[in-house]
Amino acid sequence: MNDLVYLDRRMSNAIKGILIILIVFGHNHVLCPNTVSNGLMDYLYNFHIAGFFILPFFYDHQTKPTFRAIGKIIVRNWIPYTWICIFCFICFGLLKHHFEFSIETVAAFFQGTQTPIKQHFGFVFPWFLPTYCSMSILLLFALNNRHIYRLLLILFLVISGLPYDVFYLLKNSVPFGLMLAIYYFGIGALSFLLNKCSKYSKWIALCMFVVSSILYIKHISVFYLNMIFPISFFLSLLLAIPYINCRFLRLLGENSLGIYLLHMFLVNITFKMLPHTLLMGIIGFLISLFFQLLINVCIMRTKKLRMLLYPKNLDELCIKL
Repeated sequence: MNDLVYLDRRMSNAIKGILIILIVFGHNHVLCPNTVSNGLMDYLYNFHIAGFFILPFFYDHQTKPTFRAIGKIIVRNWIPYTWICIFCFICFGLLKHHFEFSIETVAAFFQGTQTPIKQHFGFVFPWFLPTYCSMSILLLFALNNRHIYRLLLILFLVISGLPYDVFYLLKNSVPFGLMLAIYYFGIGALSFLLNKCSKYSKWIALCMFVVSSILYIKHISVFYLNMIFPISFFLSLLLAIPYINCRFLRLLGENSLGIYLLHMFLVNITFKMLPHTLLMGIIGFLISLFFQLLINVCIMRTKKLRMLLYPKNLDELCIKL
């Protein structure tokens, strides 16, 4: 395995640990208030979630696109997506004091993108799973067929050049988060190719990330900045990860999906219960991260519950059912 190109499981989990810290931090309404235009929350959104989509391109894949492999991807993403959407729907209904279920709710579920999910389930974050599922399936086929790989890159370039209102319309019209999946496929593919082409790519990316951050802070608009941000950040992260690859980050990475799916509820609870001061914001962040980590570790150590909420493949799902 070429350590310049591919990541092992330990480094992958450490990167996931950093990304989930940034996501939980970015969702803290005190430390990163979402009322501030172009503030810290918006800044982090430029690159933190994209890192999870880039990571699979740095795995040494050997899987063929069989029905079993595709089924495994679907099960690992759509089962957690289903139960978290049900949970969000219940919470949303309780907050509104009435429940609204219609064909539009079902359509929003299968569309799997931010706007319809927010409208019908009250939360945005579940969009990640159907989009990640679609991108993973596309990647599976692309790695086994260079023509599909090239076609997806062409589609990515076409999508990237669309006016935002056109892309927004397509994103919310095509089911399974497919438009976003193609976009993130392109981001991941470019990240991998740029990293592979030179041993200096990471250092160049670090410079680009610093420059992009300065431009963003100065409110200077640059074409394709939204593409440069996630690529330059991820490659910069590859520079640091060998030095900060610790057990704690790997533990967070191993539990990153569970933390991601449930931390928003703790974020909102702590925001309502604690005073909106810097100290309380830090305490709320720590509670959201560590308490959810504890919950997920307990879930993963309870085999039946883990198989119910996070089945790894079709066999586990069938056994549980």
